[in-house]
Amino acid sequence: MKKTFCVLSLVFLLTHLIFPKEVAVGIGWPYIAAKYNFSKKFSTEIKFASLENINVYALRGYFNFYTYKNLRSFSGIDTGYTTFDTSGFKGSGFIGGIFVGGEYFITKRLSFCCDIASTFINLKSDNLKASGIEFIANFAIYWWFLVNK
Repeated sequence: MKKTFCVLSLVFLLTHLIFPKEVAVGIGWPYIAAKYNFSKKFSTEIKFASLENINVYALRGYFNFYTYKNLRSFSGIDTGYTTFDTSGFKGSGFIGGIFVGGEYFITKRLSFCCDIASTFINLKSDNLKASGIEFIANFAIYWWFLVNK
């Protein structure tokens, strides 16, 4: 996980040098993320989560619909791929969903973010198929490399 975090940090730092907008690296439970703001209204994020032999690789698109002082409200969609090897089952699957949340800027370069997502999960292994909708809460701290406020 440390290697992945270093690679994400490097990629987004280089992105920051090429496209000088708002760029951040986030740490949540149990994931790391890198976020890029294209404008005040639109953002994207890549996430990697890992816990108990379950790995999730996800991409998110944000619409920032409300900003006031240190608070930003957003909604969006996410999609991803997951692998698992637990309890005698090994396989993979896809996820996708919608989310809504907010971000509070503690300082200009440090923020706390939380959201709740309604996520469709479709998993399959050699002897099992499962799918359904789950509600997932995300909490993270983000460090911003560059802020255009």
